[in-house]
Amino acid sequence: MAFTNGSLYGKLDGQTVSGNNNPFNACNATNPNQQPAKDVFQILAPGGACLLQVTAAGVVNTNVAAGSFTPDVVVAKVQMVITAYNSLPASPTAAQICAAAFPQNYNNQKLDLIQYESDIATINVQGGGFVVWRLLYNGSTATS
Repeated sequence: MAFTNGSLYGKLDGQTVSGNNNPFNACNATNPNQQPAKDVFQILAPGGACLLQVTAAGVVNTNVAAGSFTPDVVVAKVQMVITAYNSLPASPTAAQICAAAFPQNYNNQKLDLIQYESDIATINVQGGGFVVWRLLYNGSTATS
C-alpha cells in the first residue's frame, strides 16, 4: 500500500535490523515493546474512558475496559470534545470514533493518522522508502 498525502501524527521510523517488517520491534530507545509496553495511540472520551486504543503490538481495540490501556502513549493521546462524544452510538466502531474525533480529516482529506515507514537510513538498515504499517483515517490498519 502507498502512503496517503500526509499523516496527522507524522511518519515514524519503522525499520528493524532483523529484516522483520514489524515497526513495533524496531531497535531504538523508544521501542514501545520495551517494558513497560506503552500503547501507541489512544482516543479518549471526555471522562477519560478509552474509546480507541492502538496497543504496543499495533492492534486496534475499541471501547477499552478501564485498566486495559496504558497511562502513557508513544505517539499521541487525543481527548474527544463532549459534542463529538455525544454524537456516538452506545458501542461505536473504530470508524465512528475516528469520524467523531477527526471530522475534517475523515470527511475530506482522509490522511493516515500514523505512518511507520523505512525512509530513514540507520547504521544497520538502508532507507527503503516503503510503508511498513499505518493507522488509516477510519481506525483500521494496513501494512506494506
